[in-house]
Amino acid sequence: MGEASIIIMLKDSEGVFERELATLHLAADAEYLERAYAQEEDGRVELRVTLSTAGREVSDEAYNASLDYYDAEIFAPLGAKARELEDYNPSWEVALPYCGGVPEMERRLARILALHKAELKSIFQIMEEEYK
Repeated sequence: MGEASIIIMLKDSEGVFERELATLHLAADAEYLERAYAQEEDGRVELRVTLSTAGREVSDEAYNASLDYYDAEIFAPLGAKARELEDYNPSWEVALPYCGGVPEMERRLARILALHKAELKSIFQIMEEEYK
């Protein structure tokens, strides 16, 4: 997939999509993005993205290792927080403040995807060495 344009919809407090907030263009790594939306909480709008393994099927051992080794703090310098999600394959939700307009959000989301991709590459490399 690599490149994509995504429409960010704003959810209301009940989880219903209210309106279109923005369209973001991603030049690379879009295959790691499972879904994205914005939600208002406490008067602030957050962009919430779900990151995945880009369709890579993982064994039970790899699933657990992915969650154990994944450093969710890599997003902190961007003002973002990540949490693990219970899913068939490892996935994480990253929430960050929606601010700065479309170009800024595109840069921040691109950075999040690049960090995620590098983190997964590192984890899968460790697992390959451990499970030889």
